[in-house]
Amino acid sequence: MYNFLLTMQYIGIFLLIIEFAYIFNQKPSTQQSLIYLFVISALFNSIGYLFELQATMKETAIMAVKFTYIGKVYILLCMFLFLMEYCEITYSKVIQAVLFMLHSLVAILVLTCEKQNLYYRSIDFTNEGLFPHLILKPGIAYYTYLVLTASYLILTPLFILYRYRKSTDYNKKKQLIFFLILVMIPGISLLVYLTGTTGGYDTTALGYVICSIIFLFSIFQHNLFDTLDLAREYVVENMTNGIIVLGSSEQFLHANAPAKALFPEITERHPEELIQKLLSWAEEKDYRFIDSHVYTCHTCNIYANEIVRGKMITIDDVTIHYNYTKELEQAVNEKTQQLEQTQHAVISSFANLIEARDGITGEHVKRTSAYVGIITYALKENGYYTDILTDRYIKALINAAPLHDIGKIAIPDSILRKPGKLTDNEYDIIKQHAKLGAEIIEDLIDEAGPEYYLIIARNMALYHHEKWDGSGYPTGMAGDEIPLCARIMAISDVYDALISNRSYKKSFPIEEAVAIIKEGAGKHFDPIITKVFIDSIDEIAKVNLID
Repeated sequence: MYNFLLTMQYIGIFLLIIEFAYIFNQKPSTQQSLIYLFVISALFNSIGYLFELQATMKETAIMAVKFTYIGKVYILLCMFLFLMEYCEITYSKVIQAVLFMLHSLVAILVLTCEKQNLYYRSIDFTNEGLFPHLILKPGIAYYTYLVLTASYLILTPLFILYRYRKSTDYNKKKQLIFFLILVMIPGISLLVYLTGTTGGYDTTALGYVICSIIFLFSIFQHNLFDTLDLAREYVVENMTNGIIVLGSSEQFLHANAPAKALFPEITERHPEELIQKLLSWAEEKDYRFIDSHVYTCHTCNIYANEIVRGKMITIDDVTIHYNYTKELEQAVNEKTQQLEQTQHAVISSFANLIEARDGITGEHVKRTSAYVGIITYALKENGYYTDILTDRYIKALINAAPLHDIGKIAIPDSILRKPGKLTDNEYDIIKQHAKLGAEIIEDLIDEAGPEYYLIIARNMALYHHEKWDGSGYPTGMAGDEIPLCARIMAISDVYDALISNRSYKKSFPIEEAVAIIKEGAGKHFDPIITKVFIDSIDEIAKVNLID
C-alpha cells in the first residue's frame, strides 16, 4: 500500500509538470493565470507530500509539511477564483486580495509552527500506521482555515450549477460537469482524511493526483480547459469594442466589459428589450452618440459546422473616424464652395464680356440671374413644378443663367452692335446664337464632364428663344416640351430687354413691360410662369432699383 501511495505521488508530480509546461506556453488570460497558479500550488503540494511519505525523522517530516503548505494553502483558493471567473460571478478585487492574504497568513503560521501553537497545538512523530508520520493536533487557526476551505467546497458547486442552469451551449455544460467533478474530489478526500481512518495518510494528496489526471485528460481529449480558448476570452474581455453574444434564439449569453459599461442593463435578468434595440440599431446602420463618443453597431452569425449557433453584436467606438470624416467633409465642402465661387465668377465675367460686345452692360447678366432666382423660388413656394424644382436644380439653374447668351460670342460685331433694324439675313444670323451657345457648352461638357449645371446651361442657351405656342426658334418646340429652365429664362430675358436701353430702342416703363409680358401669356410664355412673374413683380422691380 505504501509503495502504491508513493507511485501515485510520482504520477501526480509527472502529470502536473506536463500541465505546467502546457499552460506556460499559452497566451495569458485571467482564468489561465488562476489555472497556472493552481497547477504550481498542486505541484508544490505533491512534491512536499512525497518527501513527507519518505521522512523517517520528525525534523524531516516537519520540513516536508512546510514545503507542502507553500502550495497546498492556495490550491482550493485558485480553483474557487477560477470557477468564479468562468461562471461570470462578479466579485471585488479587494475580496480576492483579502483571501490571498488570509491564505498567505496560514502558510506563514505553518512555516513558523514550531514557534507558536495557533495552527498546530502540538507536533509529534510516530512509526505506527502505514508509514512513519507526524501526529498533528489542530489549533484555532487550523479550524478557521478548515471553515474557509469548507466554504469554497460548498459555494463552488452552487456557482457551477447556477451557470449550468443558465447555459444553453452543450459544450459549455460539458465543461461545467467536469468542473463539478474536479471540485467534488478534493471535498470527498478531505472528508475521508478528517475521519482519522487513513492511518496517517492525507487523502487530499491522492485527491489532487486524481484531479490532475482528470485535468490532463480534459486538456488533450476534450479541450475543455484549452488555454487558447481562455486567451480568446481574454482578448474579448479586453477589447475596446463592446461584444454581446446571443444564442440561436437570440437569447442573451455573454457581454464583455466594454458592453456592460455602455449598457449596464445588459446584466439584468431579462435584457430582451435592450437586445432588440441593439439589433434594430444594427439594421439601421447609423451612428449613436453616447457620452461624447460615437458608436456603430453590427451583427454577424456564429457558425459551427455550417449551422448557425448564435449571433454576435459588436458595438464599435468610431469617434476618431467619425470626427476625421466630418472634418474631411467640411474641408471638401469648403474647397468645393470656393471652386464653385471661382467658377461662377469666371463664368459671370465671361458672360459680361459677351454682353459687352452686344452693347449691353454686364448688369444684364446679374439682373436676369436675379429674376430667374426670384421666379424659380416663387414657383416652388406656390407648389408649381415641385417634381423638378429641387434645391440642387434651383442652385444649378441660377448658376447657369449667365451662360444663356454665350453663343453671341460667334456673332459678328457688325450685327450685334448694329443700331438700326436688322435685315432678314442678319436676323437669321443672330438667331444662330442659341444653337451656337448650346454647341459651345456641349464642348465644355465633353472636356469637363457632364456637370449638372452645364447640362441645364446647355438647355437654357438652346431653347430660351422658344415660345409656348411653338413659333420660336431654333427648333419650334412648344408648351411643356420646352425645358423649364429655358421657359423661366425666356420671360426673364424678355423683361430685362424691355426695361433696358438698347442701341435700337429706348427702355419701356415697368408697367408697360409687365403689360407686354402679360399679353404674351400662353403665346410667348408659359402661363403659369407668367402668373408667378406678375405676382412677384414688386420683388423683381427691386432688382432694377438696386442697379
